[in-house]
Amino acid sequence: MSMVTAFVAELRERRLLPLVIVLIVGIVAVPMVLAKSAATTSASAPPSGVPVSSNPTKPSVSLASTAPATPPYGLGRDPFTPPLSTAAHASASTLGGASSFPATPAKAISSLGGGGAGTGPITPPSTTPPTTGATTPTTGPTDPVDEPSTTTRGLSSTQAYRVTLAITNSGGGLDTISPLERLSVLPSQRHPLLVELGVLDGGHRVLFAVQSGAVVRGPGKCTPGPINCQILSLAPAQTETLASANGAVSHVLLAVTAVTAAHYRSPAAAKRARRMASAVGRKLIRASPLNALSLFQYDPARGTVFDLRNLGVGGR
Repeated sequence: MSMVTAFVAELRERRLLPLVIVLIVGIVAVPMVLAKSAATTSASAPPSGVPVSSNPTKPSVSLASTAPATPPYGLGRDPFTPPLSTAAHASASTLGGASSFPATPAKAISSLGGGGAGTGPITPPSTTPPTTGATTPTTGPTDPVDEPSTTTRGLSSTQAYRVTLAITNSGGGLDTISPLERLSVLPSQRHPLLVELGVLDGGHRVLFAVQSGAVVRGPGKCTPGPINCQILSLAPAQTETLASANGAVSHVLLAVTAVTAAHYRSPAAAKRARRMASAVGRKLIRASPLNALSLFQYDPARGTVFDLRNLGVGGR
């Protein structure tokens, strides 16, 4: 009896032979079953995430499966042009300074015909009414009944000069003051940097007394000179930049937009209009230390300011 026969007889005697046979069958059969199952799965199931067509003649990947459910709406934009908000922001400019004004006043003055502070002409606004803060003529017999659009060299007995001024305000806008009362304080009574003296004889320029601490820049003429500017002379179509030396006022733009001859109902009404003046400005002029003020004299009978330097000694 061989060793195998003796081993089988011993298992049979102990009733372990059926268990051994089951184990041997399991050891042989299980790997075969698992190998067959894996081969079947790999042959029937495609890789995860890639669509496979059941028709071998068609491509296995369908582009339609990744297309959006609905077409996009709206207009396309050129990627090489900036958005509208960015372009608008880039085109705006600020004037800077503690009390400076943003781009709005500069653009508003440019819309009148100017190109900025002292860089171009300004033409009178055609239909824009006076804004808040603008002065208006007093109602009564002194109301002008006609206002020519051009200046005259000499006034008749029923005429008085009317000055229209455009000036930027602290809110970033533009104020149009028409008529500008003689001896008005600019830009405000709180910051008295200029006092309007009146229209120079001939009707083509307006004079301003430059107060202490004021800094002016632009095409206006200065007396006695640009280094010591005491009297500023501005013609229509000239823009001047006004600031204060202490920084309280910075980059205020102002321009005389019109000098016209207003017609009144009677010589008495015109005379009253010529004598009208700001009480605050009158007080400043009386207390002013400016030497150049003595060279310019306002004549209410004529309604103009005379430059005494132009009067000949033998012309009397």
